[in-house]
Amino acid sequence: MNGLTQFIVCNPTTQKFTVLPYPGGPSTSSGPFRDKFGVYFTSSRSLRHVFGAYLAFTPSKSPHYKVILISYSSNFDEGFYLIDLYSSERASWEHISATAPPGYSFRKRVFWNGAIHWMSYKNFHIQFDVDAPKLIATPMPPNPKILSEDDIRYFGECGGHLLLIQTPEHSAVRFRILEMDKDYSLWIVKYWVDLRPIISVFPEIVHRSTFDATKICKFSVLCVVKGANEKDFTLVLAIPGKIVLHNWKCKTLKVLCDLPPQRDYENRESTCVRNIEYCSVSNGSMANVNQSARSII
Repeated sequence: MNGLTQFIVCNPTTQKFTVLPYPGGPSTSSGPFRDKFGVYFTSSRSLRHVFGAYLAFTPSKSPHYKVILISYSSNFDEGFYLIDLYSSERASWEHISATAPPGYSFRKRVFWNGAIHWMSYKNFHIQFDVDAPKLIATPMPPNPKILSEDDIRYFGECGGHLLLIQTPEHSAVRFRILEMDKDYSLWIVKYWVDLRPIISVFPEIVHRSTFDATKICKFSVLCVVKGANEKDFTLVLAIPGKIVLHNWKCKTLKVLCDLPPQRDYENRESTCVRNIEYCSVSNGSMANVNQSARSII
């Protein structure tokens, strides 16, 4: 509307939606949201990176929600975050500016435990507490090592835990699932996962480059779903032509749905695929899913 980006919060269950008022405020993140997302230079030649809009909603605690707009600005001497925070309870915006910790920020973010979490290339864990509201940056220990953002297969919440999956190379078939400690001070190795049993059923996962015969494993972790107990997790994987469920504890595998040929399995930012498939799994019983899955022992 009038060249401005408009934000709408929709409840698919009730089929009701709310059009949010424009944030306003020239010194906040709302400026870049006028007409585009991405990285660009402002008129003052400072770098401006618009990260996106995020919804913070915990229905078990409150019927109210918050919408957070985050952008990063740098004049090459220092950087800072510009944050617009909308509260449905107050029906108004709040504008916040916070100094950014060292290192450029990863694009992947997740709402967990009342805060939006992300990481930086200088090995900082960053969280924005939406209730305080305040920005907290915690330096992480060197081990386990956090790789570059391109090596991250999954960063998200599952069963009340913040999980990270990364692979050091595209040919890796074994990887660790890391879990953030409760005090946000370090990552803990929670599980090791081996995909070789899945590859034996779906060999199309492994692809060899036509240029140098390099082996590439074609899969993307869409989400991780908690099962009947703390040690029971199921991976939702996108592989060429399919979405599959893999429970490595029970050693079972189930095809959730087929994908059209044009679907790009590597589109890790595909909100549509991630949300649709996550709802398909979370709305059902994982116990029932595992009973109908076939063993890959």
